[in-house]
Amino acid sequence: MPKAMSGYGLGIGLLTLSGLLLNYGGLETASTNQFNIFIVLLKTYTPLLTPVSSLLGLPVIGGSQVYGVLPLMIWVGVACIVGVVTRGLGGGAKAMFLAASTILILWIASLFLSAPAWPDYLSWLSAANNMATDLVSRPIDLALILILPTASSALTGELMQLIQSKMVKRAKVEEETYFF
Repeated sequence: MPKAMSGYGLGIGLLTLSGLLLNYGGLETASTNQFNIFIVLLKTYTPLLTPVSSLLGLPVIGGSQVYGVLPLMIWVGVACIVGVVTRGLGGGAKAMFLAASTILILWIASLFLSAPAWPDYLSWLSAANNMATDLVSRPIDLALILILPTASSALTGELMQLIQSKMVKRAKVEEETYFF
């Protein structure tokens, strides 16, 4: 379980950092003296939620920017890194499923908790409605961000465990064959 939790933390951290880098020009303050973390989280995780749509050339949720294959590569890359760290089928799968679920939940929570930073209630309500409708209208993206990273991490973790066990087995055989 400790490997799964470290993989979960690593997955969340890498996905957040990747989202921040994808949306590099998008960090802005809500007012002159307040920095709204929920707006930042919303803008950070938005490009990551639609990897298949981005691959097909559709814009991200609530926007007009197209990232292409980058979101899909980020999900698979982070999943492989988490699989290497956890070195196990179960640990890698648990860590990436939790990370993907957390990203989705944080995006939804940020959408609602960012309401005070919007200029007025109607603009927030309109934006929240449009973004939620956009997310729900892309069920393949939702399924993919839960299934593909989980499977990639689990397979990579199992492969790393097999490689490690073969190396330990080979070292044990070599140790037994030498008499001195």
